[in-house]
Amino acid sequence: MDLNLREEILTKAAQSAVDLSGMTIKSINKEENTLIVKYHFVENENTFDSEMMFDIDDIEGASLEGLKPFIWQDLPRAGNDLAAYALSKYINVPYYQIIDEADISTFYDSDYIFDIEYDGNRYRVVLDEDEAEEVAEKIIKQYMEDDPAGFGEELHNYLYMTNTDRRLKAQDMADSYIRDMRDEDVIEYMDAKDEIDEFDNRIYEIEDEAAEGYEERVQQIEEEKQNRIDALREEAEEKYYDEIYKALGDPLEYFVNQQGIYTAEELMDQSFINVDYEEAVKGRYIDWQQEIFYGEQGSEIPGLDGVYVANV
Repeated sequence: MDLNLREEILTKAAQSAVDLSGMTIKSINKEENTLIVKYHFVENENTFDSEMMFDIDDIEGASLEGLKPFIWQDLPRAGNDLAAYALSKYINVPYYQIIDEADISTFYDSDYIFDIEYDGNRYRVVLDEDEAEEVAEKIIKQYMEDDPAGFGEELHNYLYMTNTDRRLKAQDMADSYIRDMRDEDVIEYMDAKDEIDEFDNRIYEIEDEAAEGYEERVQQIEEEKQNRIDALREEAEEKYYDEIYKALGDPLEYFVNQQGIYTAEELMDQSFINVDYEEAVKGRYIDWQQEIFYGEQGSEIPGLDGVYVANV
């Protein structure tokens, strides 16, 4: 490896090392094959000067391995390490100190949002805004599921019944409603008055009431008429079922606005009613910073696009 390239790598490594450690470079000088990095750092309000020396000839040996964590392209880029690095920038504390002393945990099982307990304070670090938006939606959804009444009318337009419940409810309503109908009501519901009147007309058309077989003929027509009414009743049940099943696609409109059986709040308490929380969340404006940072406005860390930190 060219000596100039080795020197360049070591220089970048040294700059990264002191940056991560919260130190400040005073000078970088080369004496023969040795790179001398002088720096100072603050600890317990005291300023100290020190230096690091790197053997340029030994860059391909153990010294390179020791420097690898500090070379620029190996800076923390994800997970706990990046969260700690972002916090070190936010509170101006050496990165190594955060790593050594802080308690870091994930927030809401996310790989991109972390809680960091450090020096008696709690911080939340967001590494990805898109992930933060998704987590905020999950939080709102959980709030809605835990306390739907607390969201009031906001959830009313997201009520629904499963297809199974719609079928069972429609069948039950059709059975009871059509079963209790009078024959004339069934005929009217099926718009079959003209058809049924034809049976009566056939009876009136029998001219000679004294003719042999008249009573039997009338009885036969009456039986045909009743059989047709019974068939109409079955058809009416199917028709009513279809109408109710379709109407139950919007239970709020059917039970509350059309039938007045329940109020919207009462309807939400019925065992056959569900809330589409996924759609309810999508239909709601969500400020992810409000939900993730409890109303605080997170600070974007300079040099780390889309990375935010806030006290929580």
